[in-house]
Amino acid sequence: GCEGPKFIADGLTSLTELTHLELNFRRNRIGSLGIQGFMERFPRNNRIQEFNLDLGYGGIENTGCCELGTLVSKLENVISISFMLERNDINSEGAAGLVRNFGKLNSLKALCLNLARNQISVQGAEALAFALGKVPNLTRLVLNLSEHRIGYGCAKYISQSLSYLVNLEYLDLNLWRNYIGYDGAACISDSLPELHNLAYLKLNLGHNSIGKEACDHIFNAISQLTNLQEIELRFHDSNFIGKLCTVEPVTMIDDQNAENIALCIRKLKNLHRIGITLAENEISNEIFVKVELVASKGTEVISQAIKSFEKLDEVTFDLDLHLLKVDAFSEDKTTLVSYQRL
Repeated sequence: GCEGPKFIADGLTSLTELTHLELNFRRNRIGSLGIQGFMERFPRNNRIQEFNLDLGYGGIENTGCCELGTLVSKLENVISISFMLERNDINSEGAAGLVRNFGKLNSLKALCLNLARNQISVQGAEALAFALGKVPNLTRLVLNLSEHRIGYGCAKYISQSLSYLVNLEYLDLNLWRNYIGYDGAACISDSLPELHNLAYLKLNLGHNSIGKEACDHIFNAISQLTNLQEIELRFHDSNFIGKLCTVEPVTMIDDQNAENIALCIRKLKNLHRIGITLAENEISNEIFVKVELVASKGTEVISQAIKSFEKLDEVTFDLDLHLLKVDAFSEDKTTLVSYQRL
């Protein structure tokens, strides 16, 4: 309930040497009053460097989210922040209130914001992007804005913020089901090549009606990130049209895209791990017979590209509702000798 957090905050006042704080209030429905009580008693003079707070399904709404924004101003020494805030009835006002003090966090290096399944509009996405631009020292960013139906503006503003985050080494961006369309995906593809230091990229653009041309643009951009060691890319159902979607239907990802994907990933010589989801598109299906891979055109060209990597130790394919984790190829890299369905 709403009383618990303030008592926890009281207990923190005696822990003057505390540098790592992780609190999980998930599904406790502490509400905005719980956050207010916690914030008011939270010690200002603290040494916390890593702060992880899970309030998923907590009913904190805009008021509680703005209180968290005030709490942020007390974390003067923080290096890493994680806020898990999915399903909290937060709209753009709350999102803006949450991030309004981010510019004061001069030491912040790692940030995780999970705002999935709230009601954030394009104004909220703009506020988030503006705040991210004020923390240029970030090396790790996890941002989940899935299922907001924001549209093109979501990708536009988030892409603009990425241009300020040139020190990023780790990026996990989830815009699933935001209806960003071709134009939104083009914004993302334009911003990615600026992130020269990226070693890890996780990008979920599924159910966004981005189409085959945008898919090509994004993979062409990714191919320029030559320091990448791990990629996890989700483009399932590239022509998804929901009830509230204003994006026009587009041509789905197909075998021709698969050829371009193969060409692009061949350029990433430092890859150790690949995960690509292209399910619910129009790439020819793969067929598994015992332990041999019998691939048609689309999957074959990607398979051939992956075989060229000497450093690769993990591959995950999801090409048509058949998820496969590849453990090993044969010695000549022509046949799968070990795999696991996930």
